[in-house]
Amino acid sequence: MKKIISFIFLSIILFPLLAWTPANEPIKLGNLPITYIGLPDDYLYPTYLADPLAVRSELGYKKVSYFDAYPDETGGGSRTDANLGLRFNFFRFAPQNHPSRGIDAELGFMTPIYMAANGSDTLAFDGIYYMAISIKPFDWIAFRAARHHFSSHYGDEYDSDMDGSLYTDFDTSLNLNMANLVRDDIVFSAAFYPLEMTKKEHRVSLMYYFDYSLMIYGEDVLTNRGTTPAKYAYVWYQFGSEIEFPLLKNHNLGSLFVAAQISAWQMNGYAPNFSGQFGYIFPKTEQNGQRIRFSFIYYDGQTPLNNFIYCREQYSGIILTIDV
Repeated sequence: MKKIISFIFLSIILFPLLAWTPANEPIKLGNLPITYIGLPDDYLYPTYLADPLAVRSELGYKKVSYFDAYPDETGGGSRTDANLGLRFNFFRFAPQNHPSRGIDAELGFMTPIYMAANGSDTLAFDGIYYMAISIKPFDWIAFRAARHHFSSHYGDEYDSDMDGSLYTDFDTSLNLNMANLVRDDIVFSAAFYPLEMTKKEHRVSLMYYFDYSLMIYGEDVLTNRGTTPAKYAYVWYQFGSEIEFPLLKNHNLGSLFVAAQISAWQMNGYAPNFSGQFGYIFPKTEQNGQRIRFSFIYYDGQTPLNNFIYCREQYSGIILTIDV
């Protein structure tokens, strides 16, 4: 069984590389009403705008009004955080007359880096990875099933002894940089576009989405699934909404957006976490899957920094994001 799963996994990776379609052009599969696109530059399933754990690249300045774990005596201060992430689409099979629908396979990874308030060194960092299959049967709805992983690590300014030291020399041993929270999930997602259910053209884009994550013990091609330290907290979920409004209908001058999300984790007693953003999305480029945006943000909930997942945090700030 392991050999079969490994063969399927390698085929998913190698097939699009061997059959890459230039210029993102669909290839007809014989007489079938289905086309194939190798290495498509867009995605059937969207990146959430207000999700602090969504895979993207980002640089942000955050004014922390409350953080009960660190980095200073009052729990406040400011941070300059950076996220380095990338989504990669392997292939798509789509109906011949609807290339924006179908099924595709992708992987994503991101390293969020959180900087100390009293300096410019790393407080902590995460590794977030997933591989997923997405299905979009109609223009107004999309689904995704993903194998998801969190791996969290302390940085070189984390006061591991809690003795009041604000600066810690970098320690290459596992004592300082070991993972504290490890989480392997199966995540089921759905995105709904109600305005797309009619054939009328709409200037406004509206989306609702929902994620349900379930920890399932076992083994797969990415090795044993595990969760520490909360071995009996299996579930987290989130839901949100986004609205985007182009500035001019017939000109590519970018758009304004508002996005909000609520999430809850079983390991924190399902206490709600609130995330919101509003800002400007820059004019679209020729790269269909690329989006650059400038946002004002607000967050109140368990810290997105997963090594302090039992701690609460509140901040506001500004960010520059690249979705690719």
